[in-house]
Amino acid sequence: MKNILLILILISCVSCFKASYFKIEDNKFIKKYKVGDILVFKNVQSNKVKQYKISKINKYHTRVELMAGSKSFHTVDIFINNGKEFMTFTKIDKEIILFFQGSRFHELNNYKLYDKKLNLSLSNNKFENIIEIKSSYNTDDTSPIIIYWDKEFGIIKYETKNGEIWERTNF
Repeated sequence: MKNILLILILISCVSCFKASYFKIEDNKFIKKYKVGDILVFKNVQSNKVKQYKISKINKYHTRVELMAGSKSFHTVDIFINNGKEFMTFTKIDKEIILFFQGSRFHELNNYKLYDKKLNLSLSNNKFENIIEIKSSYNTDDTSPIIIYWDKEFGIIKYETKNGEIWERTNF
C-alpha cells in the first residue's frame, strides 16, 4: 500500500513538472552584464562613488520537489569584485525575478505591466522608456527599494531604504 501511494505521488509530481528555462527573449535582461564589465554608481547626495567589476557569472538549473509537484527554475548569478554576489536573475514559470543587493524585484520581464514609462537624464545621457520597479522585499536600510531599468543598460539608477539615490555614471 505504501509503495502504491509513493508511486502515485511520484507520477503526480512528474506530471506537474514544468521547466522554466531562460528563452531567447529573456536573455536581453541578462546579457547586459559580461565578465570584466565595470559598473560605476555615484551617490547624488554625497558624491560617493561605488565601482563594481563583474568577476564571474554562474548559470544553473534547480528543481525543487514540493507536495503539489515539482518546480524547476533557472538562475544566473553575477558576482563582483572577486566573489561577492551582486545580482541574481531567477526564472520561475514565466516570471523573471531580480535579486539585487538584498532586495527582490518581481516581473522584470513583463514590460507591459509598467504603463508608466519615464524619461531620465543621468550623467549627460538621456534615457527614454525607463521603468520604475519597486522592491517586494528588502533586508536593511541600505537595500534598494526602487530600481530604474533601461532595456539596453539594465539598472541605471536605484534608491535605497534610507533615502540614498545612486545613479550609474558609465555607459
